Amino acid sequence: MEAVTFAAVQTQTPDFWEYVIAGYAFATVLIGGFVIRLVRRGRNLARQVPPDKRRWL
Repeated sequence: MEAVTFAAVQTQTPDFWEYVIAGYAFATVLIGGFVIRLVRRGRNLARQVPPDKRRWL
């Protein structure tokens, strides 16, 4: 009787790996999008600075 109860409980437990993977994928896409936006914005702003005012060159 105990084996049947254990098997029933084991099959009813939810699988959380799908949520973990989805969470990591969402975070990766969100951070990646932010990085791409930040780099593009930085490059556009760098083009607006006159060459004689560029301190990093």
